[in-house]
Amino acid sequence: MIKSKESISANLFSDSLNDALNDALLNKDLTAFWNTWRSKMGKNKVSPIIDGQCDEKNIADRFATVFSSACVPNSETRHAELFEKFKSRFTAYDQWRI
Repeated sequence: MIKSKESISANLFSDSLNDALNDALLNKDLTAFWNTWRSKMGKNKVSPIIDGQCDEKNIADRFATVFSSACVPNSETRHAELFEKFKSRFTAYDQWRI
């Protein structure tokens, strides 16, 4: 019986939230949508922890470090070859475009 009542309660909450959100979306009222969402779901903001960092600046710096290391050529020789190939193709494209 407890499980049954719990399930009914969850369904009622879900149905009322769904109805309110659908009404707001159908009326294209985003303010009402988000107000309803926040009133039903709460306003708890979870602090992100990325790679052990929780300060936004430290997280951004960590992302910059990781992604900049992914942009380093594996081989200077191959990088130079590909760059020359790019320049020749770009020059041909640029001349065609004019």
